[in-house]
Amino acid sequence: MAITKRTIEEEVSDRYESAFEILACRCLGEPYNFHRIAPMLLPGTLNSTLQAAKIVAACGAFFAKNDSYSPQAIALSIGMEPSYALEMSMRDAEMSLPEAMESFILYYGQWVELRIADFSKSWIMKGLSSEEMQIEQVKARKDFGLQTRLTTNDGKEEFEKSLLAAIDGITFSYPVSPYLSAQRKLIPFYEPGDYIVVQALSGVGKSYEAINQVLHNSLNGVPSCLINLENTPKNNQKRVWQMHSKCPFKADMRGTDQQMRHYLQAWDEVKKMPFKSFNPGTDLHSVMSTIRQDWNDRGIQFAVIDYAQLMNIPGYRGGRNYELGEISRALRSLALELQIPIMALAQTKQEVDKSSSKRPGMYDIKDCSNFTQDATIVKALYRPSYHQIEVDEKGIPYPENYADHFIAKGREVGIALIECRYNWVEGFHDVPELTQFPTDKPVDLNQFKPDTSELIPF
Repeated sequence: MAITKRTIEEEVSDRYESAFEILACRCLGEPYNFHRIAPMLLPGTLNSTLQAAKIVAACGAFFAKNDSYSPQAIALSIGMEPSYALEMSMRDAEMSLPEAMESFILYYGQWVELRIADFSKSWIMKGLSSEEMQIEQVKARKDFGLQTRLTTNDGKEEFEKSLLAAIDGITFSYPVSPYLSAQRKLIPFYEPGDYIVVQALSGVGKSYEAINQVLHNSLNGVPSCLINLENTPKNNQKRVWQMHSKCPFKADMRGTDQQMRHYLQAWDEVKKMPFKSFNPGTDLHSVMSTIRQDWNDRGIQFAVIDYAQLMNIPGYRGGRNYELGEISRALRSLALELQIPIMALAQTKQEVDKSSSKRPGMYDIKDCSNFTQDATIVKALYRPSYHQIEVDEKGIPYPENYADHFIAKGREVGIALIECRYNWVEGFHDVPELTQFPTDKPVDLNQFKPDTSELIPF
C-alpha cells in the first residue's frame, strides 16, 4: 500500500509541476490574456519554490503595476536568461493562457488535497474532532488559494448611475458612433459590449463597411482593430488611404506638385491614425487572441471581423451551422468581456439574389441565423446597381450611386432604412438630404418577415 500511495503522490506532483510549467510558458507568451486569469491567482497559489511560480508571480506583479509586460522584463526581474524566457514564451502555444490556467487549477487542487490528507493525520493525532478538522481543512484550502472566487457583480451600481443621470437629464456618450450621420440620428453611438452584425451579398461592400467605420473612428481618435480574413493589411491600408484622400490608387501616381503633396499628406495622416489591420488566420482562437492583445496593448475601443463565415474552430466535429453558432456566441462574449463594440460582417445567402427585391432580411445570413439572435444590432447593405436594378418599387429611377442600409434590429429603433451613396473609392457615404424609413421609396416589410426555421436551439 505504501508503494501505491507514493506512486500516486509522485504522479499528482508531476502533473502539478508540469501544469505549472505550462502556465508559466503561456503567461510569458500571452501577456495580453493575463487579465483573464489575474483574479484566480491568489497569494497562496504561488507560494512555491518552483521556478514556474516565480515567473507567474513576476508576471502578476508587472501586470498589476503596468497592465503589461514582456518575457525579457520578467526574466531580468527574477535573474533568468532573457533568451530562455523568450524560448519559454513560444512553448505550448496550442493551449491558450485561460486553458492553461484551468489545467493548472485542476492539478493544483489535487496536489492540495493530498497535502490536506497528510495534515489530517496530524490533526487526528492531536485529538481534533471531525468538526474541528473540517474547519482546519477549509482554512488550509484558503491558505493554498483554493477558496471560491467571485469575479462578477449584479449590475446594481452601474444601473443606479444611469438612473440618477437620466433623472438629472444627463446623457451618456460613448466614443464609437456610426459613420453615417443618418444612422447617428437613430443610434447615436455603439455601447460597450454591443455586438453588431452586418450582412450583405458578396461584392456589395462588406469590407467597405468595415473600413468606413474604422476610418470614422480614427478621425475621432478612437483606437480600432480591423481583422480582415480575406485581404492583406497592406490592401486595407490602401483602401483607408483612398477613402481619406478621396483619390483612387494607381500604379502610376505622378501628377502636379499639388496633387502629389495631397497624396503624401493624406498618407501621413493615415499613418498616424489609431487603427491596426491584421490577418491572423481563420482560427477563432487566433482572431480572439489578436483582438485581446490589441485591447491590452493599445486600449482599442472597437473591433471588426471581415468576415464571420471565414472563421472555424479547429477540431470541431459538429455541423457547420452549429460551428458558426459557437463562433457567433464567442464573439458576443468577447464584446461583453472587453466591454467594447465588436462588429462582425456576414455573408448573405445566395437565395436572396434570386428574389424579386434582391434585399436581404433579418434572417438571411448564410449558413447560420444565430448571428441575428446574438446581435444587439443587425444591419443589411443594399446597392441596386450591383443587381443592375435601375428603378425602385414605384418605378422611380434610383439616384446615381444610390445605396441604403436596412436596420433590421436595434435598440429602441425598430425597422429603419438609412439612405446613403456608394462608390468604390469612398465606400458608403452620406448624401445631402438624408432620410430614414419610411421614405418616399416604400419597402414591402413582408420581405423582411423572420424565417426561424434555421435557428439553432441553445
